[in-house]
Amino acid sequence: MNKLTFLIALFLNLGIWGCDDKEREDTKPCTNYTEQEKTKKYEWFISSFGDEEGAGIIKQAQHFKVSKIDREEGTYYYQPQDGFIGADSVKIEVSEGSHVGGSDRGRITRYKIKFEITECGMKASKTKITE
Repeated sequence: MNKLTFLIALFLNLGIWGCDDKEREDTKPCTNYTEQEKTKKYEWFISSFGDEEGAGIIKQAQHFKVSKIDREEGTYYYQPQDGFIGADSVKIEVSEGSHVGGSDRGRITRYKIKFEITECGMKASKTKITE
């Protein structure tokens, strides 16, 4: 075999091996998601609510199977509709009751939780809203 034929054969083989490695990288599913994120379920423990405290959804998510606040547990739950892929969000208002003696009327804090749902799972980010 002459040198030119050998070099052509070598480059062709390197190209094929390179493609195989690239294909293997592309088929590694969901490597940047934690096990929790892969479940496509979200839980946020807000607080233990007293008589004057609580939380409410002020703008409901659009693509949910579950989106609710359980007052007894003080927790917000979200799960997307089966098969939904895309973005969703919810706005929640949390009120803290007045302090002893009623001198302070309490405080209301609003949050927006954004959900990014893919085939791999779900990532959520929560931010305080100042409106």
